[in-house]
Amino acid sequence: MFCFADPIAYGVYAAEAERGLRIPDDVSVMGYDDHPMSALLTPGLTSVNWDIDGIVRAAVRLVVEAVDADFLRSQALSDELETSRGERDRADLGSWSYSAGFPKRRGPDITWP
Repeated sequence: MFCFADPIAYGVYAAEAERGLRIPDDVSVMGYDDHPMSALLTPGLTSVNWDIDGIVRAAVRLVVEAVDADFLRSQALSDELETSRGERDRADLGSWSYSAGFPKRRGPDITWP
């Protein structure tokens, strides 16, 4: 029987003993989380030990990579928009002339004061 947490396995040990079954001869029990109290059981409980520190390190690395990727993507988009805006602004500026501090639009009868 696989138990999703060692304390559940403790209950299985107790229930199987009440039923007269022996572990591991009649029933195999396995826990998950390698709780320190598991060492006190007889027979010893087989349990999965998960590396919480390793899981946290991996999760943080994945989040940082995702944030960096989003930042780089947004930077590339921002740079692309700036380039487009700059090209548009230069094109617009090319159609204006400046004399005596006032811009004057080149074209038919369009002037600023």
